Amino acid sequence: MSVQVSRQSGTTTVEFAIVGAVVFLVLFAVMEVGRLMYTWNLLNEASRRAARLAAVCLVDEGVNGAVAGMVVDEVGGSLPGFTPANITLEYLDRNSGTALADPAGVDYGSIFYVRSRIANYRYEMVLPLTVDLSMFAPDFATTLRSENLGRIRTADHGGLSEAPCVGS
Repeated sequence: MSVQVSRQSGTTTVEFAIVGAVVFLVLFAVMEVGRLMYTWNLLNEASRRAARLAAVCLVDEGVNGAVAGMVVDEVGGSLPGFTPANITLEYLDRNSGTALADPAGVDYGSIFYVRSRIANYRYEMVLPLTVDLSMFAPDFATTLRSENLGRIRTADHGGLSEAPCVGS
């Protein structure tokens, strides 16, 4: 009986090493999928916020990147590598819904929708593997109806004045 015990010493250590490696790999994979879903949800929220800000801020602020900068400041800390270059804003025509080439130079009445897109964001995985599983996230887009586009009514019988979203 003592011969069999000495042959089996260490088998539990080997079994634990094999099973433990698989368990930890599955654990890290589940955590990584959770991070991926969180990142995609945050990118979707960033797209929504950019469209909302573009709908209520001056068109010039959307064109010059100030709106994208505000969105990155709000959610960028949770998204490493997220920059204003990942955000594209389009102002869409009232009649055909096509993007206006120069939205800052048109009458505000011709802008009916605002579309924001999040594109070219690279998701970096932290799963400790020897292969790099990082990938580009899918593009996210949100289209909203334009609202005041940064113009507010004044007290002098319905006149309009511009109210920038970004402080000068």
